[in-house]
Amino acid sequence: MKERLDMKDPVVRALWQVETDLDRVTDLGALAASVGVSRFHLTRAFTLRAGQPPMRYVRARRLTLAARALASGRENVTGAGLLAGYDSSEGFSRAFRAWAGVAPSSIRSPSDLDNLPLQEPLTMTLAPITDLDPRIVTSPPVTLAGKSWEVSMETRGEIPGYWDAMIEEWEHLMSKEETYGICHDFQEDGRFGYFIGFPCETPPDGLGRFRLPGATYAVFDHAGHVSGIAALWDGIFSDWAPKATVKVGTGPEFELYEEGYDPATPGGVAVWIPLEG
Repeated sequence: MKERLDMKDPVVRALWQVETDLDRVTDLGALAASVGVSRFHLTRAFTLRAGQPPMRYVRARRLTLAARALASGRENVTGAGLLAGYDSSEGFSRAFRAWAGVAPSSIRSPSDLDNLPLQEPLTMTLAPITDLDPRIVTSPPVTLAGKSWEVSMETRGEIPGYWDAMIEEWEHLMSKEETYGICHDFQEDGRFGYFIGFPCETPPDGLGRFRLPGATYAVFDHAGHVSGIAALWDGIFSDWAPKATVKVGTGPEFELYEEGYDPATPGGVAVWIPLEG
């Protein structure tokens, strides 16, 4: 039996809005307002689920339709640009080249589409983890020693490698403390900073310093293996947050691994989400 989509899920609703009215979706703020969440919330939830920010998806969908119109001969460059929402051929050509690596004028037949990054419509089902019941915890500021990387949703698969590198060099200090994997400084294009560290007022040589501000958090304990924690993140932003009586804040959010954490066994890690107020 086909699973029904959850139309309370802002990601599902945003995708429905995009695919049913693609030529009118031009602004992140308007799209977020149409599904009842903030720009920040929609960007985080959509990117976690779809692997790319919402307006990048919109742009790729439009350019895909334009490319197919060019390949079929239905439109020339000017017409394809208008179809994709561009007022000028110059603006369309720049965007198309940035997306596809070739000029739109080079697309003349269906075979020319073979090497293009065509974006097909995404389909969404219910979030993997629902009915979450977090603890609410007020935490004081914490000073951490560690290392930071710039990550995007396309490169987040590299994060386990960053952990391996940190543990290889700093296990003698990390094993004595709780350790943090912190997502911070989120950008609308999906980029964010990722910091791995442990409590330490004066970082040793080779490590940087991160000041985690005091805040009130919703804390979601992860009972399963760490390899499945992405499903918890997904459920937090797609299922729990839209229903919650508290609002998600815009500060750093993180995974906290307990002292002596063993990745070979389930549990021992929780996701901490900052709350407003």
